[in-house]
Amino acid sequence: MICYKGVMFTCDTENNRICLGDTTDLKKCINIPLAGGGSLLVNRDNPDLELRQK
Repeated sequence: MICYKGVMFTCDTENNRICLGDTTDLKKCINIPLAGGGSLLVNRDNPDLELRQK
């Protein structure tokens, strides 16, 4: 797990991606390719996606 600015990410080393939220249903997720390789998989319904002001 990675915690960045209060948001928790999980590492999926098997699929070379970082995940945010419940990513078990890929139909509800957005897959974002990363410049350095791998991808970021985000659940569209994740409450952690709310804009945070600090």
